[in-house]
Amino acid sequence: MLIPINALDIGGGQLRLVSYLVALVEASGQVGSLQLTGKQSEITDSLPFSGIKLGSRQQHVIDTLGLPSSVADVPQIKGKRWEYTPFPFSIEFVGGLVYSMRIHQPTREDLQRVFRPLTAVPD
Repeated sequence: MLIPINALDIGGGQLRLVSYLVALVEASGQVGSLQLTGKQSEITDSLPFSGIKLGSRQQHVIDTLGLPSSVADVPQIKGKRWEYTPFPFSIEFVGGLVYSMRIHQPTREDLQRVFRPLTAVPD
């Protein structure tokens, strides 16, 4: 389910999403994940995750959550995804700023893992 949060009028009756929320609903009706994505705005400022907002700097995330357990390239956004396995969330960055935050239902396998943060963030 896609929930628009903020959009720009690009003319001709068309809007471009600037920020949005995606809720993945399982067949059981249970929400499996929530993902807030896009650019910082007044509206998204009221939707922080542990004090982290869209547009927060990478260093603020480190200061708040510590280093991630893994980092992966996300070519679709030309950014990076930080995972905090076994904790059920990830954060994506574009240009050193938070672009997306996702929380998800952990799997049994996730719950068996031990959090092992990286010693440094790779370039």
